[in-house]
Amino acid sequence: MEILIIILLLIAILAAYPLVRDYLYKKKFLPLSYTEGLRAMLDGRIDDAINFLKDAVKVDSNNIDAYLRLAELYKKKNDNEIVAKIFERLALRRNISVEDERRLFKALGKYYFDIGRNQKAIAIYEELINIEKNNPEHYKNLFELYLRTEQWGNCEELLKKMTNFSKEILSECYVKLAKARFDKSSEDAGRYLKEALAHSRKHPEALILLGKYYYRKQETELAIKIWDEFLSYYPEKHYLVSKDLEQALYDLNRYDEIIKRYQELINRIPTDLSLYFALAQIYEKKEDLDNAINLFLRVPAEKKNEVLYKIALARLYLLRDDVGKTRYYLDQIVENYPQSIS
Repeated sequence: MEILIIILLLIAILAAYPLVRDYLYKKKFLPLSYTEGLRAMLDGRIDDAINFLKDAVKVDSNNIDAYLRLAELYKKKNDNEIVAKIFERLALRRNISVEDERRLFKALGKYYFDIGRNQKAIAIYEELINIEKNNPEHYKNLFELYLRTEQWGNCEELLKKMTNFSKEILSECYVKLAKARFDKSSEDAGRYLKEALAHSRKHPEALILLGKYYYRKQETELAIKIWDEFLSYYPEKHYLVSKDLEQALYDLNRYDEIIKRYQELINRIPTDLSLYFALAQIYEKKEDLDNAINLFLRVPAEKKNEVLYKIALARLYLLRDDVGKTRYYLDQIVENYPQSIS
């Protein structure tokens, strides 16, 4: 019985020897060149890091992390030929751990993604989402690849698998899909935009595009409603929809509503001079110079020293044949010219 126990112990020791040997081997050699390479990477010394890590893989050819970091560094130097060789050699390895294989897959997928090798990247990311089912980065990258290759059906199927991710991620993906389909299939685009807003009602780009979608369909009232909603959330970004909204209201002969909307925006953000210019232009088109001038006179005091403000008033007074006021504002511009360009 004792002999049997001794034999079993010897077998266990022999079986464990390669693991112990590898561990001691790594402990002996890794700290020198490998850790110096990591330190150089952190310091931004790319060439030094490359040299250290090259020494590290000479010492230990099983140091997959060192190879992956070398690929990362050569990628920063735009030396894609060497990056490709590193990945090709690693891909042929059969003796790497499951964890290192996973890291290699991720690095290789990102590499193909970045250089536009779309089909190769797709194959890798399709495998990665099977391995790591809850990693949103894999899904987002695969979704982007399907968009690049116009695989619309795969885009939709992938989105169905992403329901456990954040509403912001889903909304952004539906907007990207809508943008890709907007000029080719407006009905699909409209459907995707509604999905985007179902996940995130305040998504700015979804609101802008859904308004355009309704306007194209000649559903102008709905377009106006959506753009008004956008303005209620993002008044400071009015310039993204104001021209389209103006045109839609003009189409319906609702001119006074355009003025009303600009007045409401001015009340909300009174220091935005672009709103005064837009509304003044409307007054000018109506030949209502008095309202245009009065509008500029209500500009907050801190904005009245700006050159564009004075130019606008000088121009309006000139149109009204008020030479005295025109000269007054032009003289101010000339007097303050050095300060206004500093």
